[in-house]
Amino acid sequence: MFAGRVDEQIKVNGYRVEPGEIESVLLSHNDVVGAAVIATGSALAAFAVGDAVDTAELRAWLDSRLPPSPGSRHDHADRSDPVAAQWEA
Repeated sequence: MFAGRVDEQIKVNGYRVEPGEIESVLLSHNDVVGAAVIATGSALAAFAVGDAVDTAELRAWLDSRLPPSPGSRHDHADRSDPVAAQWEA
């Protein structure tokens, strides 16, 4: 018998987070065609791909649609790929 979680929740800074919820919100943005959210130690990394994705604008848009997250946030844009944006929360 196997006993364990069957959902995709992860714990970040003591809070349960659903990466799929963040991905769904990212994918609802008009400029985003692909999104993924992964755990990186005690943080989350969100990746968004699309035409003319502006990191600051997309971050503000995402923040206005999700509950506040605990801890500090740092924005990082991958300059080697102009259509990819990465954030750590």
